[in-house]
Amino acid sequence: MLTMCLLAKSCRRFIFLFLFVFGEDIRKVRNKPTQGPVPLPLFFFFFVSSYSSLTSCHSFSSLITAPSLTFPTTMPSPPPNALLRFFNVVELVSMLCSFLTTKQVFMLVQTNRFLREAAGPFLWRNVDLDADHRVEMLYTHYDPIYHVKYNDEYGGRILLSKVASYININKTRSLKAGFAFMSYYLEGVRQYLDTDSTQQQPSSWIPPHQTDLFSTPLPLIKQLSRLDVSLLQVQRYPNTFFAGLNGAPPLAPRLFQFINLNAAHLTSVSLRDFQVSIAVPNYTDLLCSTISSLSNLAHFAIDIPAKPSEPPFSIIPTVFFSCPISLVSFSMTTTVRDDVEEKPWKKKLFTGLKYLRLPQHRTGYKLAQLNLILSQCPALEEWADVPSILVPAELGGCLQYPPTILDLSTHPSRNSKGETVAGIMKTIPKDQLKSLDFRLLEDTSPDEPDLPAPFILSLLRHSASLVTISLVDINWIQSKSVRHILTTCTALTSLVFASSNTMRSYLTVEDAIAEPWKCTRLRELRLIINLNRGCPNEYTMLDELYTQIGDLVDLEILDLMSACRIKIASKPYTETTMTRMLALRNETTNHEGFLQSLFKLKNLRVLLGSFILSNQEMRAMVGEAEVKWILEHWPHLETIEFVTKEERFGSAPWPPQIELLKQERPNLQFYRTQTR
Repeated sequence: MLTMCLLAKSCRRFIFLFLFVFGEDIRKVRNKPTQGPVPLPLFFFFFVSSYSSLTSCHSFSSLITAPSLTFPTTMPSPPPNALLRFFNVVELVSMLCSFLTTKQVFMLVQTNRFLREAAGPFLWRNVDLDADHRVEMLYTHYDPIYHVKYNDEYGGRILLSKVASYININKTRSLKAGFAFMSYYLEGVRQYLDTDSTQQQPSSWIPPHQTDLFSTPLPLIKQLSRLDVSLLQVQRYPNTFFAGLNGAPPLAPRLFQFINLNAAHLTSVSLRDFQVSIAVPNYTDLLCSTISSLSNLAHFAIDIPAKPSEPPFSIIPTVFFSCPISLVSFSMTTTVRDDVEEKPWKKKLFTGLKYLRLPQHRTGYKLAQLNLILSQCPALEEWADVPSILVPAELGGCLQYPPTILDLSTHPSRNSKGETVAGIMKTIPKDQLKSLDFRLLEDTSPDEPDLPAPFILSLLRHSASLVTISLVDINWIQSKSVRHILTTCTALTSLVFASSNTMRSYLTVEDAIAEPWKCTRLRELRLIINLNRGCPNEYTMLDELYTQIGDLVDLEILDLMSACRIKIASKPYTETTMTRMLALRNETTNHEGFLQSLFKLKNLRVLLGSFILSNQEMRAMVGEAEVKWILEHWPHLETIEFVTKEERFGSAPWPPQIELLKQERPNLQFYRTQTR
């Protein structure tokens, strides 16, 4: 009897150990009704819960010969943890979904019935029907239940059907659509828009086989807060679903009526490829009257193609001053020309406007034209695509831009010396500018050899506040200008210098080590460096350079291109190397190496530049020891540029260094995924 009791206790210990190992499987089935034979882990769970019956038995034989135990079909629910309590509150789930993408919301909807009910409306909150294939899918499926269709862009299955749109259209708050969808949809809701029309038949442009689409009115969207529409009307192939669109009328009149129906809720409107003749008074008046009725409008963007004819400058103030004073951002992209005669404008002050993008001017703006807009934006913080001025020398203090500007960016233009931007940086309060994005810079040299150009001098007035500097597509920049930025801008977290001409836009190694770098907070650094190979103290200078880089402990993205010139042509960065940067010091062969100088870069995620292993010199310096060092000291590395784009798609086997890295880090990328 004692033996049997000891055996029972041992069995009990075994059972609890079993439950500890298979606890996850048990939790998955605890709340589900049991059907058929009880799974083995569940049987053990019931066996332990009935341990009192076991202790009442005098022997295992009596337990075996006892009547069969009756197990409940469901198990009691465990006390909810913090995660379960969170998802049991519909309001919290709704707040969570407002920050998720459509793909993430769809994954959440598939979890269980409760989350389907709580998160389902957010699947339809942001609808994207800009692509033609989605529109065809929407109008050609008539399943009485939701039609599930695979969609590559969302990375999963999404619900798109005519029935689904009827049920969920009242949940849509954001709509992005192209010409195809808007043409069919505005035809389907015509009875709401054309109140005086008695015509019941579809318009003549609708093909006969599509008339049944409009046998009943389509649901009307009336609670949009964001609308993004493309009005680009292109010729479709005659045998496609959209063949009738070749004869469709312009969208503008009905589109503006549709916008008016949503006027109470709209806060953001974007009109792309606005190809109607906007210079014609009736279309201009229609556009302006529609915008002025949107009392809650905060963000407005319009794109007007400059072909076949450029709109006049007057279109800018006409549209701008039609917007409500609630405007926060205004963007108009096109190229304008001067008017034959100037007109008086009824101005209004936009005290809340923070973002401004104006069109480019074919010959350059006059100061009075820019001041007309800028004088009405006292709180402007970001001026994007700063246009060129006809006579930059007139800038002085005549440009009436607000003193609150924090971010500046430019559009590629003739004004590559940056007089307009330099004048703005020179006159706004010192140490205020936070972000600068300039293209096609041509850094001219003054007579003083150590004094930077006027553009760089204006930039350095904000050395204590600038967080981001991006100078791309550089025509020419002096090495000393780069040095001044590295040694004076203390708040920088991102510094980008990029140019296709590496022989006119680089930092010399002498300038790089002349002074200690002050930008120690850098997280992104992209430079073109002339290593001055072959000089007597080459390795001493390289040691100082790589030590400067290695001290940037917060660095996450590092892109270093080596500038090299053969005769009169510059070699591409893929055919050059950053000398001995990824090599360890070899005491046996007495070969120098500076990889150990970068051991502080624990947060490095991306390493790009002149490190292509097809280069014989680079392949010789990176061996098994270097690969092991990289794996040990750069634990967060995601990308290292060891192959070119052509080699990525080639048939040749990859170098053994890559194979070794792939064994330890299967998700590591070895090529540049973006153009510089």
